[in-house]
Amino acid sequence: MNPTEEMTPHKQFEDGGWINTEDVKAAVATKVEDTDNKKRWKEFAKSALLVGILVVLYLFSKVIGAQVTKTREQLVEFPLFWFIVLVLAIQMVRRNIPPIYMLFGPISSFFLVVLHDKIGPYWGAVVYQLLKIEELIIFLTLRWLYSDMSDKLMDESYELKYFSATFRRGLVHFDEAWRSEVFERSPLRQCSVIVMFSCTYFFNDYICLFWLSTRSKMDYKVYASSYLLAILIEYPKTLMKFRIYTGILDNATGQSEEDDPSMWDMPTAEIVLFCITVGIATSLVHGVHLKAVFMVTYTYLGGIFGLGTSRSSTPPKMMRAVDDNNIQIT
Repeated sequence: MNPTEEMTPHKQFEDGGWINTEDVKAAVATKVEDTDNKKRWKEFAKSALLVGILVVLYLFSKVIGAQVTKTREQLVEFPLFWFIVLVLAIQMVRRNIPPIYMLFGPISSFFLVVLHDKIGPYWGAVVYQLLKIEELIIFLTLRWLYSDMSDKLMDESYELKYFSATFRRGLVHFDEAWRSEVFERSPLRQCSVIVMFSCTYFFNDYICLFWLSTRSKMDYKVYASSYLLAILIEYPKTLMKFRIYTGILDNATGQSEEDDPSMWDMPTAEIVLFCITVGIATSLVHGVHLKAVFMVTYTYLGGIFGLGTSRSSTPPKMMRAVDDNNIQIT
């Protein structure tokens, strides 16, 4: 460029040359708009699929209910040993492949109901807790399969076809909320967190397992001993799930028996144990989540109204889009 040429505010120096920043902004805006349009279509497709599923369930509810009841009765007649083998095999596959797990999420609840029908709520809950020991193996396989790609899972700029945006977004929020509570903490602190995770209601235990195995770098001995302790303490929660899920399925398929004393006549000790273990864990874990939501909201409002936050107001998508165009950001 001629040194005597007038410099305009729309040009900046880079690697001995000149670029028009307005062109850069236009390219970035176009790329961001294209990405947003793709996401809108994906969200629309998901919503349309969900509506379609709901319509099918409504139109064929009687047929589906009859089939569920038939399958339930067949599994109840199935020998307990082979039913346990079947459950272990299915859980090993679906919990090692996240897309399959997300697609067939309610199947664990169905297994739980069948166990309730076969051997009752108390022994059913005992067997179900023992089946959870398989998680100690799944923890290792998840760590082996997905640890190397965990950073990509946390970054939306990477296109990963077989992992839903909801699952990845859940991992990001989980990471933001719990890194400081787990990473480089004492084994006793990590143990308490794992026990609380297991006993918490309204909580996705699979995202918890996936995050702990791929992101936390926790020593396996600490995890294994903590999880075995959690299985014991979590028993009241599992027992309540047996009652709730069986009642829901019975009502949905027209098999509810309100006079069944085994369903809701719970001893006082059972209720007290449930309130202590689940109540405390749920309050503490979701308290951390509420704190994380507050901090995100505060940071967002700080960027808009200038509340003194120090984070950059540049949208992450914009920064990635500029990087994709191989333009140096200074």
